Amino acid sequence: MIDYSELYYSKEIKVENKKIAAFPIELSVEIRDFNGTPDCKVGHFGYNFYFRTNAGLKAKAYKTEKNLERGVERLLTKNGFNVLGWILRS
Repeated sequence: MIDYSELYYSKEIKVENKKIAAFPIELSVEIRDFNGTPDCKVGHFGYNFYFRTNAGLKAKAYKTEKNLERGVERLLTKNGFNVLGWILRS
């Protein structure tokens, strides 16, 4: 049986994009197999959108959590989001 709590990164990223919402929103970071062949998606279930990181598309492993976070931030900035910071998931 899959433990779905282990599919998500321990932090969420807070962003804003006035085209999607008039207020800041938190996006979840779904990641499978951090040390092996990862697949990483960033998005929001309620707003029905997800992006995949370059490493996720190319099946490259992340060396550190900071590399993952920088990749997510670059992806979101490239797609018109203003990154406000990282928060611990509750």
